[in-house]
Amino acid sequence: MEFVRTLKALADPLRLRILAAVAEEELAVGEVQEVVSSMQSSVSRNLAILRAAGFVQDRKEGTNVYFSARPDMPDPARELFKSLKPRLAEIPEAKGDRERLQRCLRRRDVRSRNYFETVAGDWERLRKSYFDDRVASIAIEKLLPRNLVLADIGCGTGLTCVYLAGQGYTRLDGIDLSPDMVRVAAERGIYRELLVGDVTRALDRDDASYDGVISSGTFTHGHVGPEPLDEIFRILKPGGWLACTVHRDIWETMGFNSRFDSLEQERVARRVDLRLDKYYASGEPEGWYCLYQKTT
Repeated sequence: MEFVRTLKALADPLRLRILAAVAEEELAVGEVQEVVSSMQSSVSRNLAILRAAGFVQDRKEGTNVYFSARPDMPDPARELFKSLKPRLAEIPEAKGDRERLQRCLRRRDVRSRNYFETVAGDWERLRKSYFDDRVASIAIEKLLPRNLVLADIGCGTGLTCVYLAGQGYTRLDGIDLSPDMVRVAAERGIYRELLVGDVTRALDRDDASYDGVISSGTFTHGHVGPEPLDEIFRILKPGGWLACTVHRDIWETMGFNSRFDSLEQERVARRVDLRLDKYYASGEPEGWYCLYQKTT
């Protein structure tokens, strides 16, 4: 009966289009509605059918619910999806859906950029209200001596490297999406080099450029998935360290756990420390503190 239900879940063209969309990108219901040009009630009903059949999962963030393809689909769903995925582009509406998806993602990027540019001047106060320097202190346990070359991914206004500079590190580079954030970080005078760039795309750095990479607050509320990990380990030297935090709400739903596992299986990295602890300065444990070493 489970296999029959799984087959029925794919027996509707709109559901196939919805599945194709959330297989490409985690999307809110309204974004799925935009991509497939359908009514919200219809989109919500079909997402519920796909979720019940094991094809998709949901993640709540505030008042929004985001949907994506499950990385751990049940066997019937996984087998069908594996055979179906290469042919989703043959759906008559697929080209238009992809174009609308790209427009949707571009607007999302603009909203994210605008938000960080709006709060750049007040980011230091906001960040201190939520984050502490624990991820930097975890990194320092391994990052010796002080002349190592370090990259701060998603550096914001530079608070993490303020802490590192205070501990004697001087060869610090940073990258952030927001020009205004980078401007504030540059005013601190602690960075060797600062870049405005998107960490989800290829980084303008040579292979094996850094002894360590640190990222605090980038993998937080779902605006960045595990995609930057491949680039991070590319720019790390063999034996180099990655210290980062990942919010627990996206650890599994966005595939961070499975990507770190894959990196270990591929012998790219080894896990040194992984702990669930307080992500914010107060409250319950909400974040995974990750320390990995590049092995190749």
